[in-house]
Amino acid sequence: MRTRIEFPSGMSGLDGVHACVFERFDENALCVTLESEAAPEACLLLGDVSRLIPGCCAELAEGEIRQLGGWQENGCGVYCRMRIPCGDPTAAGFDTDRLVLVNFRTGLGLEKDRPWLGVVPFAAHKARQSG
Repeated sequence: MRTRIEFPSGMSGLDGVHACVFERFDENALCVTLESEAAPEACLLLGDVSRLIPGCCAELAEGEIRQLGGWQENGCGVYCRMRIPCGDPTAAGFDTDRLVLVNFRTGLGLEKDRPWLGVVPFAAHKARQSG
């Protein structure tokens, strides 16, 4: 799935760009990419929160729902950035305190800092999947 997403407030992780391309390479993928439409080499790897933490749902404020043009569980998604600490790639994880909210029906996205669950270690998730 490849979809254009507009971030009216800009995407800070991509130097404030507004127009991005969201891509899920496989229906069951844990991660997706979000790239700048104008500069495809500027790209973020995002974790799909619903797959990282099954059953977890992000509570949205009314203003956030309005900015996204609504919120429907089956037409929207919550994503988080991959975080790799400098000097220790084995401590890589998904930073759930920085969320990327997407409404695929409206094509609108919103980046939001929200203290939530902290970093979900990538290695721990991989071990859970194979165990």
